[in-house]
Amino acid sequence: MPANLPTPRFLYFHGGPGLSSFPDQRLLSSVQSEFDLHFWNEPSNLRPEHSDHFDSEQAFRNWMASAENFLMSHWLKGSTPLVVVAHSFACVPLLQIANRHQQKLDGLILISPIFDLSQAYRRTLKRARKNLVRTRSKLVRDLDEQMESSREPFDAAMIRALEFAMADSELPLYFWRNQEAWTQWQLALASDARAVVDLKAWRAVLQDLYWEFSYLQVSSLPHPIQIITGIDDPLSDRSGIESFLRINPQTRVESWSRCGHYAHLENQEELGHCLLGMSQQLQLRTHIA
Repeated sequence: MPANLPTPRFLYFHGGPGLSSFPDQRLLSSVQSEFDLHFWNEPSNLRPEHSDHFDSEQAFRNWMASAENFLMSHWLKGSTPLVVVAHSFACVPLLQIANRHQQKLDGLILISPIFDLSQAYRRTLKRARKNLVRTRSKLVRDLDEQMESSREPFDAAMIRALEFAMADSELPLYFWRNQEAWTQWQLALASDARAVVDLKAWRAVLQDLYWEFSYLQVSSLPHPIQIITGIDDPLSDRSGIESFLRINPQTRVESWSRCGHYAHLENQEELGHCLLGMSQQLQLRTHIA
């Protein structure tokens, strides 16, 4: 490839809500040393020096605006090709932002995308209930009551059920296949004060999703797109991916073995290959044009 073609700038949007990019940065340090990788952090008043102000009244809309501003700030810096790298919860909102700014983006990499957020959360609730029953937790009855009371995605009962589910200490392991990567991520979470989970933001974003959920739509996009999934991801949205491919047939899909929902953190070397492949694809497109 011609050496004078600009290398892409990769904009990383972590999963969540309530999380930050700092544990991910720790695990992806070797990848960041090889690529122009920039990390966004969702709005949170727990880390004001590293993220936008958190507005609890319109939390998800605030989340969207912050992500969009991050993209725009990098676009304004110059003509470097921009590639969105989004994980999990962030994928569908970033697809919506990408649709509004098609001329400003050059590619997208979606890692463990969740196209139906409500279904994914309900699947998580069922897993938590199974664990709580096995450990004979007294929270099973409370969890059941809220799950039975929930009538709509992200209504108050569903959010309360998720709060009960978080009492299941084994639930986080449900999302990982690579236990070593999980341990490293947990250590990063515990050792970095900036990485603390913002439960207030988590709850507020889900509450605002009650009003915004139906507006999250997936559209046809002109960009090169790659979807990465872990073969052992318990939240794998196969039907959602198939629907996405019907309207975006240019999308490439890779399923990585021995990986769960955090495939990019469980196999950082493979993520590096993915970023390199996208770089080469964009360079070839620019050269041909």
